[in-house]
Amino acid sequence: MSTTFTLGGIKIFLGRDESGFPHLLLPQKSHQKNQIPPIAAMVSARNRDWANDDGSIQPYLDLVCESDSADKLFAAMSLDICGKLDSKIVPDTENLVSVVSDQVAHWRQILEAISVVESSASEKIGMIGELLTLEALYGKNGSKAYESWFGQEKARHDFEFETQAFEVKASTRTSGVYCTVHGLNQLAHSIGTTLFLVHYQLEWSADGDSLSKILNRLEQIGLSKAKVQSKLGSHWPALGEMPNWFSDYEFKVIACRKYEVDSHFPVVSQSTLGDKVSSKITNMQYTLNLTDQDSLCVSSEVLSPQEVVTFD
Repeated sequence: MSTTFTLGGIKIFLGRDESGFPHLLLPQKSHQKNQIPPIAAMVSARNRDWANDDGSIQPYLDLVCESDSADKLFAAMSLDICGKLDSKIVPDTENLVSVVSDQVAHWRQILEAISVVESSASEKIGMIGELLTLEALYGKNGSKAYESWFGQEKARHDFEFETQAFEVKASTRTSGVYCTVHGLNQLAHSIGTTLFLVHYQLEWSADGDSLSKILNRLEQIGLSKAKVQSKLGSHWPALGEMPNWFSDYEFKVIACRKYEVDSHFPVVSQSTLGDKVSSKITNMQYTLNLTDQDSLCVSSEVLSPQEVVTFD
């Protein structure tokens, strides 16, 4: 939607993408030629074209906050930026990023604090997904499932069997199926190994499931809490008490889906980019929209998440 602000007589826009992240679109004279550096924690910018009503193309600087919990903060930042630029002459292309960065500087400490909190929450949600999958696989494969679990060791895949591998993703987003992929190798697999992506949609729910309940169920089928603890590293250090959040974070599984990561699955990898390009890329992260992606199976009233995970 267009805002009440303009820059050099050209409209400034504010919007939200399909992942729910807010964007601020600032008009430019021309696109930034050099790589645009990160503005702040969770805030980045890119070049974007906007088609005007008369068919002409206007270059914009697209500022995005990659967080779904910082709306009010991003709104305040956007107001600061718009107030600084409103009605003025469009800055030189090279200077627009600098102007934006200077205005965001006041908010950097808060953005960094939110980033740390979100990272911590994301790790906890990810662990819930891993232990739900461990429970399902242990029920079918016994101790081999435990021995094949490498998720907390930051290995390439969360579970690596002889001819199968499982990468687990979990999210509390209920509008669409999204997951974040870290690096070029996370969804790559060895020759002779079939890779599956298991995706959980979770919702916080009083009197729902919890990690402590999962651990109790695992113990009942033969996997002790001590053995699980030995693989949880800093989340549950040796000789330490079970963290309170293992019981306090109660949830329910809205849906569980299983995908085969094959030639039809959308993935960025070394093979899709080529050696020349991939050798120049480090610390890559991207978000997959799997809302319309065909899955092997999905949980329902007659198919439990455990059955989805172990479905052949």
